[in-house]
Amino acid sequence: MKRFQYGEISASQLRADFSDDVFEHRTKGQVMRYIIMFATGHRKQGMAILEEFIAGIEERKKRRKGINSKTCKQLKDAVDLK
Repeated sequence: MKRFQYGEISASQLRADFSDDVFEHRTKGQVMRYIIMFATGHRKQGMAILEEFIAGIEERKKRRKGINSKTCKQLKDAVDLK
């Protein structure tokens, strides 16, 4: 992230580096992906990922078990960003 901040690597290289481990994280991968897309100027792709993320959480929320407080906060933040 610091190398991107200081202009040592491009946005596409940053996304490629993150795709190996950060974007594959079970709970934070989608969140990081849409944040990076917004930050690097890919708004349409970021919005598509954001809407997919919100739809997935809304679907889990409707199930019998529901969602925990952390996921609820992520949903609130995502809806606020939208």
